[in-house]
Amino acid sequence: MNRLIIKKIDKTGSVPNRRAQSKSFMMATLSELLQIPENEIEFTIGEKGKPYLKDRNDFFFNISDSGDYWVFAYAEKEIGVDVEFIRPRNIDGIINRYFPKEEQDYVNSFSEEKRLKAFISLWTCKEAYLKWRGAGLSGGLDKWPIIIENSGISVKNHEYDAVYFKQFDFDANYKLTVCSSEKDFSEEIRFDFL
Repeated sequence: MNRLIIKKIDKTGSVPNRRAQSKSFMMATLSELLQIPENEIEFTIGEKGKPYLKDRNDFFFNISDSGDYWVFAYAEKEIGVDVEFIRPRNIDGIINRYFPKEEQDYVNSFSEEKRLKAFISLWTCKEAYLKWRGAGLSGGLDKWPIIIENSGISVKNHEYDAVYFKQFDFDANYKLTVCSSEKDFSEEIRFDFL
């Protein structure tokens, strides 16, 4: 089953570098979940740059951060996660440059006041899927169009086994999407506020 841990980031802390803070959170979380000291955690890097635990094919993880939150997703099968702070931005340039026509049509089908949330919903799906593939954003934002319908979320041109999506609205100003090889998603989110 897929599980999530969300930490609120202390922006006043002693770690000025967000990347270092993210690594610190990741190591502490892995240490806690695996019940081993941080210095004993070993990684291997996938062919597209995604980190995996060395000699473990039963524990997969992925991280994301945006705004005030850091998210750690983990499961027994491959997983990708993205969280985004919903803030005003010029989405037209991104849509026109990186989104295939069916995704452009999806976002543009919404009224002006709902377009940003539709864009963020689609963006988090795209990023979670690319991270699930192990590629991140360099994996090609336009190669695998995401289809969001009332019946669920799917990926066009997806050549692997089944992939599943779940979106969470844990905060009115954020969208969180998990993409996984596992169908079952825990409804519980563990919140660790630092």
